[in-house]
Amino acid sequence: MKNTEYLLSFARRVGKKLSPTQKEILNKAITEKSADKLSFETNKSEVILEIGSGMGDFLSKLVLAEKNKMFIACEPYLNGLISLIQKSQGPENLYLWPDDARILLSKLPDHFIDTVYVLFPDPWPKKSHQKKRVINDFLLKLLHQKLKSRGNVKIATDDTNYAQWILMKFINCGLFEWKARNNFHAEFAEFTQTKYYKRSINKPYFFEFFSC
Repeated sequence: MKNTEYLLSFARRVGKKLSPTQKEILNKAITEKSADKLSFETNKSEVILEIGSGMGDFLSKLVLAEKNKMFIACEPYLNGLISLIQKSQGPENLYLWPDDARILLSKLPDHFIDTVYVLFPDPWPKKSHQKKRVINDFLLKLLHQKLKSRGNVKIATDDTNYAQWILMKFINCGLFEWKARNNFHAEFAEFTQTKYYKRSINKPYFFEFFSC
């Protein structure tokens, strides 16, 4: 059935062809560590979700540094997932979702997630394409439902118009508290400069919101 509440915020791309070994590693990882198969009775201290993990530059380092936490990587670009697996060495605290994050979120229990990262999502800058932006009213309601009380959402973008959009959406929805800072460009303490950060057109904006 066609979804009427949101449009895909990404374009499926065919990147560099995976080698037979990479395909085997990826298929095994997705089969064994698919995020919809994880145990909801986790013994990990926190559950961290990244929407659009890209090539895994950020999440791979966080996964290795925080082995007491559970991580879920949502990334439809398979080259990105294999990159994440290889960089993080396939740890037991990493789960994968090779599709739209909103599908996975709908499957997860309410009040399950501690932190959500959305780093440099496609800004869809043309006005006619803004309906494709992943930050929209539907996602914010879904995140609020799945986040624990005072769970947080951390977002980065280098598109000034999108930064304004993000702030407007979060403030207007009334479901989150904005952690205002004097410097919009100050990175999160745990942030690692990704490929997309290095390609930034403008100085990136960093936002943090807490679930009310």
